[in-house]
Amino acid sequence: AGRYIPGEILHLVLTTTEPVHLADGPELPGLLLDLDGINRTATFDLSHSTTTSLAFDLVVQAGDVARSGIRVIGLDDPGGRLLDAAGNGLQFTAPQGLLLASLWPADQTPPTVLPVGEPVRDDGLDITLEFSEPLVLSGAPPALAVVVDGVSYLASVAAVPQPAILLFHLDLAWRPQAIKLQGLITAGHVADAAGNDWDGGGIAGLGWHYALSGDASLAGGPGNDTYYIDSQADAVFEISGQGNDRVIAAGSYHLPDAIEALVLVAGAGDLYGIGNAAANSLTGNEGANLLLGLDGDDSLDGGAGPDTLVGGAGHDSLTGGPDLASDVLAGGDGDDTLDGASGLGERDYLHGQAGDDTYSIDSMTDLVFEGVGEGLDTVFAMMAGAGYQLPANVENLVLQGGTLFGVGNGIANAMTGNQLGNWLLGGDGDDTLNGKTGSDLLFGEAGADSFVFERGTGRDVIGDFTPGTDHIRLLGLGLATAIEVLAATTQDGGNTMIDLG
Repeated sequence: AGRYIPGEILHLVLTTTEPVHLADGPELPGLLLDLDGINRTATFDLSHSTTTSLAFDLVVQAGDVARSGIRVIGLDDPGGRLLDAAGNGLQFTAPQGLLLASLWPADQTPPTVLPVGEPVRDDGLDITLEFSEPLVLSGAPPALAVVVDGVSYLASVAAVPQPAILLFHLDLAWRPQAIKLQGLITAGHVADAAGNDWDGGGIAGLGWHYALSGDASLAGGPGNDTYYIDSQADAVFEISGQGNDRVIAAGSYHLPDAIEALVLVAGAGDLYGIGNAAANSLTGNEGANLLLGLDGDDSLDGGAGPDTLVGGAGHDSLTGGPDLASDVLAGGDGDDTLDGASGLGERDYLHGQAGDDTYSIDSMTDLVFEGVGEGLDTVFAMMAGAGYQLPANVENLVLQGGTLFGVGNGIANAMTGNQLGNWLLGGDGDDTLNGKTGSDLLFGEAGADSFVFERGTGRDVIGDFTPGTDHIRLLGLGLATAIEVLAATTQDGGNTMIDLG
């Protein structure tokens, strides 16, 4: 059995019962192989062959696998070049399906470190590194270079609680305020079972900074830093481009410049969090939070509790929360995504404002607001056994999950069904209706409406087609002319049937 790297040469040798030689000819012989259902041919290797030992080479390609063994199908010698002394051609007499060594892809992917959690600062300093796969340690044990409150230390491996986890420990007589990882120091190997060494990546520059008491000033420097603060009185300093930094706040907080993320601590009560001019990630707690993204393409998640989220300028993503509390989501300028679909059916209030906004809702009680001329907006409705009517000034509706029906409004709507048998009612305006899969009932109602049919759309019925005004659009069906459409059309009483196959 062997593991390979693409491009390696696999040498196969067959022994003959009598001496043979290679006669002149244009084509070299080959050995026909079966690699788990893929036929390959190993080429004759003259330089490594003798009169009774024939060598063949297979250049291993990416994807070559023979888990149960390489099967030899037979000899490929169309030119009849392998001959014995009497001029007789070589006959392959080994059992059909002869099994050679199995072939497996070599693991060339080194282990990687997963996101590092907060260090434990009780009775010294403990830092846990978890990896993408089990490790094999050999040679001198590794150490972790770490700067604690401005002084450099080496934390040693204290334990390997699981094959993919290393626990580093540093004895300290105090509770540190600033911790910064520098990297791995080792004369041995930290590798996976295939021998791929971890390169030490993923940890250099990671930092944690704590406001111990009173008004603190914290500066992380280069790397991805995490700051633990009590209130806005704690000053955090970062320079743009020095990493992806976050603040974990036990009080309301306004992010300073060059800090990317804010997390409000669970159990800290009703707090507000405000971003800055960059792209921020703001995460609330279980209280009633106010999150303001300001400029930048922000991501706001209110968490549990009744929250108010305001994206501000930029293309923002707003998520209400996973509970029954009602949330208020306001996008601001830009193409925003507003998600009020917790799956529990609570009432949320969503206003995308200017830009092409996208809404996810899960209840008929969810209220979506849009003003005139505030962009091309889309509602994704997911409400099992029920339906949704588009509010004013929202253009598009997509039914998801078990949603049964959709109703348009007074403007031109694009309405799309799901896998069920849907009812789509366009309302006023020039609407476009596509029931998708399932046998759907489509009513364009007022306006010049378009009914879209694709392969697999089911047995759909148009309830109010107006000749000369409404249109039928056939997409991806291979019907290139009106004559072909007419050939697929039949009359069934007062109904016109088009068989799309």
